[in-house]
Amino acid sequence: MKIIVCIKPSINSSDISYDLRSGAPVRPAHTMLSEAEWAALQTALDKKNQYDAHVTVLSVADESANPLLYQALRAGANRAVRLWHLEDGEPLDTYAAATAAAAATTTLAADLVICATRSADLGSGFFPAAIAAAAHFELISGVLSLSFKNGVFDAVQKLDGGWRAAHRVQFPAVIAVEPEITRIRHNTVLGRTYRVGLAGEVETWTPEMVGLAEMPRSLLREMDLSLPRIRARVASPGNKRVSSMDLLRRKNKDGAESKQTKLVGTPESVAEELLGLFGKWQA
Repeated sequence: MKIIVCIKPSINSSDISYDLRSGAPVRPAHTMLSEAEWAALQTALDKKNQYDAHVTVLSVADESANPLLYQALRAGANRAVRLWHLEDGEPLDTYAAATAAAAATTTLAADLVICATRSADLGSGFFPAAIAAAAHFELISGVLSLSFKNGVFDAVQKLDGGWRAAHRVQFPAVIAVEPEITRIRHNTVLGRTYRVGLAGEVETWTPEMVGLAEMPRSLLREMDLSLPRIRARVASPGNKRVSSMDLLRRKNKDGAESKQTKLVGTPESVAEELLGLFGKWQA
């Protein structure tokens, strides 16, 4: 079984400083992983020890991810890969990172991708869904436990309101785990796993190595724009159930001249004229 663990180097917001002249934020050199990402790595290492799986740690990031990848090797991962081809420090959105990670997943012929439900900085939870869609893998998010029995994996998913859902994992799949899925363990410095990891090296891959002409940059979506619906406003503070339209009807009923106005023109001009009429009616 081939398992890929996706990690993202994040920064602590309290470590951000600002340039005194320009006021621009300065990205700190120190990066970290969220508790859920450490739990994802530990889950993969547990499966490696139990079922002789091969664990590759993958990060789509600049050189700031190298210390974290070396930590993963010393923790027991078989392989560490960093996929990057942009200038260091250039931003890469979640969709682009997930698309690149999906291409690497296909190249590595992974059976199972394990990642955190949310990262430490942005925490949007979009990455697991994006990589599953790009790689055409099944997705189970919010996983609290992952067990292997009779040749298949069973996952327990966390739902709102304290509910749980049981899933039979069909490979290939993306599993997004919660921090409480396992207890994080640290290897001793003199232990065999740590010493073997010291000999490991972080591989740097380019987009061409995973079949991409270039690194994806951003996600572009088209949106249909429409005029907002105007909500009825209360016309009389004394009677909250009386709307401006009801007040207009009462005026017409009491003898006020009722006339119809025909609006002609472009949608923008009609909308502008209609808003002006509503203002007059509510005055």
